[in-house]
Amino acid sequence: MSFFYRNKLNGALILGTVISCFIAIYNKFPLVYPDTGTYIASWYDQVVPKDRPIFYSWFINYLSMDLSLWPVILVQGFLISYMNFLTLGIFFDGLKRSYIFVTLTTLLVVFTGFSYNVSILIPDIFSPIVILCLVNLLLNKKMTIGQSIFVHLLFLFSICTQYSSVSTLAPLFVIIVFIKLYAKWKKTEQIIATRNLLIAIGVFLSCFILVPTVNYSVDKKFVFSGSNHVFLMNRLVETGVLEDYLADACSQHNYKICQFKDGVGWDFIWSPESALQKTGGWDANREEYKTIIKDVFSKWKYVKMFAIKSIENSFKQFFAFNVTLYPPMLAGTAPFEQIEIHFKHTYREYHTSLQSNAKIDLNFVNVTQQIVVLLSMLLVFVVVLTPMLFNKLKPELKWALILFLAHNIINAIICANLSTTDDRYQNRLVWLFPFFATIVVIKLIDIKRDDKDQKLPTEE
Repeated sequence: MSFFYRNKLNGALILGTVISCFIAIYNKFPLVYPDTGTYIASWYDQVVPKDRPIFYSWFINYLSMDLSLWPVILVQGFLISYMNFLTLGIFFDGLKRSYIFVTLTTLLVVFTGFSYNVSILIPDIFSPIVILCLVNLLLNKKMTIGQSIFVHLLFLFSICTQYSSVSTLAPLFVIIVFIKLYAKWKKTEQIIATRNLLIAIGVFLSCFILVPTVNYSVDKKFVFSGSNHVFLMNRLVETGVLEDYLADACSQHNYKICQFKDGVGWDFIWSPESALQKTGGWDANREEYKTIIKDVFSKWKYVKMFAIKSIENSFKQFFAFNVTLYPPMLAGTAPFEQIEIHFKHTYREYHTSLQSNAKIDLNFVNVTQQIVVLLSMLLVFVVVLTPMLFNKLKPELKWALILFLAHNIINAIICANLSTTDDRYQNRLVWLFPFFATIVVIKLIDIKRDDKDQKLPTEE
């Protein structure tokens, strides 16, 4: 009987993994993005990209074994399916969890961009994995020692795949500590064990040693990131702050960028015609940009302007979550060239994929995702902000909702203001709204049923 039960659970996880990879299977090849070429090339060239960690490059190239990119997608599908399954295990037991898991995975694939995030060769799927790992590390009391070790390691690796995860987790941990201290002051029940929180924070902090160490092993530079100055300058361009600043400052300072003060342009980072590229690029402008950024944020006039734009952009980013897909990326594009060089036997498969032939229509998924996510978002916020409903939930679910919402809001603020407003940044996370909304609805139904059963008269 236990063998049958175990196989049912394993079967559900395997089935969920395959279902989550549906878009890649439908496309007949993993989806690609311009950055896919960078991730593949950085491993073979042994160069740390200027604007991202090298960890996902390792992930791609170790799993592909220079033969196929399909194992990368399957492992991504397995990791997110495992974390979804483990998270559901906090709230449901036995076969009920398996049925909910398979059904919910299928619905997420059909009605949201979930599978697009699983199926693409960039590390976007590790953003939801980060928050699900944290939820389990802090709230899941059912994990075995083996599961706990695995989730801690996955948490660390997932953080190290994207700088945005580091920037998002730092304020999230501050919020968690503040809530715990407030709960202790109010002498309310402590659901999150201090030991678990300290270990999670320790794992998070270790990335500040691990990332520079790995960077040093590759290119002999013990640095965490070499791109902050460029992305902050890009935000100053997009908010209009830099234009106003240069109009005032160029009469007093001989900055290289002053020659472009009347037209810095919008594609500041990537265009070969941008002020950044025409004045020497990322490294050549490091000190000048740091000086400008420091000067901008020392003056209230620009701080106020940046703050107003930041609030606007954060709000826009929170509600910008359409599924996006690049048009055919064939000859002359970075993904095509890297796949042609390092995975040449998959050339025909790549060339005949639906993405390469512009045959993937996103209209249906974007319409359904807008409806499903907005309704789920409304439900989650109503439950969290309505004491009568929120207090009916068990503490673990309350904390899970708080962690998820805080992470989602912080992600929008960080990405909108340290990078740019892009649907991709929220799309990789918003499918978690229907995921948690489903848990809430089922739990509220169970509570109502239990209350009804308790009110039924008992026979003498």
